[in-house]
Amino acid sequence: MRKYYISKFFALSVILMMNLNLINAQSRSIKGYVCNDSGDRLPGAIVRLVGEDDNIITDANGEFSAELSNGTKYLLVEYVGYSTKKIKINDKLNLYVKLDRDVSNKYQEVNLIKDVRPSYSVGGSAIVITGDELRKTHNHHLAAALAGRVPGLYVKTTGNEPSKETYSLNIRGASTVNGRATLILIDGMIGSLDNVNVNDVESVTIMKDASSSVLYGMQAAAGIIYVKTKRGGVSAPSINVDVNYTLQNAIVRPKMISSGDYATMINQAWKNDGFGDYYIYSQDEIDNYYNGTDRNLYPNNNWYDMFMKDVVQTQNIYTSAHGGTKYVKYYASLGYMHQDSPFKTADALKLTVLTDLTSDRMWIS
Repeated sequence: MRKYYISKFFALSVILMMNLNLINAQSRSIKGYVCNDSGDRLPGAIVRLVGEDDNIITDANGEFSAELSNGTKYLLVEYVGYSTKKIKINDKLNLYVKLDRDVSNKYQEVNLIKDVRPSYSVGGSAIVITGDELRKTHNHHLAAALAGRVPGLYVKTTGNEPSKETYSLNIRGASTVNGRATLILIDGMIGSLDNVNVNDVESVTIMKDASSSVLYGMQAAAGIIYVKTKRGGVSAPSINVDVNYTLQNAIVRPKMISSGDYATMINQAWKNDGFGDYYIYSQDEIDNYYNGTDRNLYPNNNWYDMFMKDVVQTQNIYTSAHGGTKYVKYYASLGYMHQDSPFKTADALKLTVLTDLTSDRMWIS
């Protein structure tokens, strides 16, 4: 009888230990971070739990955390432009994942509007550039950020008013069918690059030929620029704030001459044509321009310095928040950009209108 109870107790102990091991295997917490070969953290990297339904996105610091179940033993870490890495978890609770750049880009994901495929399976001409690469230029306009970054894409400035620049885009030259413009798609909807903040861009795909843009037919005869914006993912709430302050000045400034020098050179030009000395301005007039005794009749103004600023300031503030669970995912952003005008306004040109009542003359000083 005693042996019976001992054997029964031993069997229950074994069953209990197996259940505890099963519970530990089914539920455990891990955390870690993802970086590149230079040690820079990679925000937005996708961490896939092999055997799980949910994927995790690293936060602004490249960190992630997850609850493992179903005996998950492996992680797949993916990031655009880098080779996918498979990590065996074992008993590790803190993971350090270093991704290597994919020089061939054969595993790079290409957004083809209808689906996402690795680049090696795409038969057409499609080039992908990540949002991280675009943000290195610190351009507030997406079209300006794309200039010179993608082969075959020609970006032309059509209006250069500060903070209101306009651009035209052509793929593989300007000789398109009936002059049709390049089709711009924002997350699958026809739109404009003017309405997209560079900080909200996850990737941009340039589709150049008929096989890659067949879904839109003749509407995409001049190619497609497909912009994919950032999305929320399964991760802890994360807030990112970016502040950028820049100073701009003209590389080349016109060299201004005085009124006296101008009058002298005009006379010299007419003299070279055989009209003699002082054909336009007399020596007394030239002397009056130089000595400045009467600036109302003989003005000498540097109009460039009067109307143009030496330095233009630009402030760009951007903040975003993302996170979520397997039921609700969110991504929200808010940006503010202010760029000063290069022209001096009323603050610098406080014009005073003076009136001489006796002679009914009016002038501005």
